[in-house]
Amino acid sequence: MILTIQSVHVKVDKAFEDFANEKFAKLEKFFFGEPTIHLIIKKERFTFIVESEVKSKTDSIFIKETSEDLSTCVTRIVEKLKNKVSKLHEKKIDIAHKSELKNLT
Repeated sequence: MILTIQSVHVKVDKAFEDFANEKFAKLEKFFFGEPTIHLIIKKERFTFIVESEVKSKTDSIFIKETSEDLSTCVTRIVEKLKNKVSKLHEKKIDIAHKSELKNLT
C-alpha cells in the first residue's frame, strides 16, 4: 500500500503519519492489487478537513470528512472507506460467482 500525505496550513508529525499508516493498513485486505491512498489535510479556522482518494487496480474512491480533531477525521474516513470497499469487494465476488454459475450450466 502506498500512502501519501499532503498537508495544507497544517504541520503533520511522524507520529500522525504512523497513526494514518496503521489505520489505512487495515483496508489493504479488501483490495484486489495494491491500493494508492492520497490523503489531503487542510485546516480552516478550528476545523480540520481531510480528503482521501483511494485508487486501486479497478476502483477509485473519494471521501471527505471534517472535524475539530484530526485523528477523529482519519478514523471516520477509514470506517467509511471500509464500508464502501467491503461493499465493492462483495459485489465483485458476487459477479464472479454468477459468471462461474453461468459457465457451469
